[in-house]
Amino acid sequence: MPLQLRPATAADVAEMVDIYFSAFASSPLTQTVFPESSHASRKLWTDMLAEELNDPRAHTAVVMDSPSPSSDGDDDGKGPAARIIAFAKWVSPSPDPNATSVPAAPPRSTWPADGDPGFADEFFTGITAKHAEIMGGRPHWYLELMATRAEDQGRGAGGMLMRWGVGLVGAEAAFLEAMEGAKALYGRFGFATVQRMDFVAPDGRVVSQDFMQENKASKMQEIFLITKLVVVYANAETENPLTRPKPIKPKPKPTGSGPNKPKLALYYQES
Repeated sequence: MPLQLRPATAADVAEMVDIYFSAFASSPLTQTVFPESSHASRKLWTDMLAEELNDPRAHTAVVMDSPSPSSDGDDDGKGPAARIIAFAKWVSPSPDPNATSVPAAPPRSTWPADGDPGFADEFFTGITAKHAEIMGGRPHWYLELMATRAEDQGRGAGGMLMRWGVGLVGAEAAFLEAMEGAKALYGRFGFATVQRMDFVAPDGRVVSQDFMQENKASKMQEIFLITKLVVVYANAETENPLTRPKPIKPKPKPTGSGPNKPKLALYYQES
């Protein structure tokens, strides 16, 4: 079943909320702050995701699972409907050079009362402060959230979203926060942990957060080494008498008409 990436729309929000709760169902943070059975939790995520789609700095994409028309064997040939299995939101740098690129932490009153507003405030205020400490006033892209349905993890949706995001970032700086299970994916795209924080939930479980930056120097060094190897190999091949290309001698220019009419390509090599 092919996966397709496209921009998120308002019609996707309900599925995106389902994906969030599926992806982070086992997270102590989600279980403590956003109980899935809580109507307030689902309403908060629905409102936040819908509002963020209208933010000019927010870039949100979804990955669709698009089954082939005959994959379910139905007689009508339509097959099962396409569904969203993952999404990600990247925040671009502030266009104001005097403004910070770090989003502000929501106030404590934002969090669902039937969760744990106190722990939510401690966690989100803490990671926002650390984000600002690490990045300072530097303009940068920020991967605010990425989630994949639990049953669809490992199919490549996360990689698609990262390739798309890294393409947005280009040569600019980039920052993200990661829980333990996602660090390997981010590492494959050049991100490395620079700091880490641990938060202890009310039930004693630890919520760990890695703060990761894209290693531009490492990426440029890799490109330089690859380029150098190609140049060295090309030079070696040129110096090798067995592989040195033979010089191409220009053929005499034919004149006249008929069989001796000049060709458009005056210098060429026949095989």
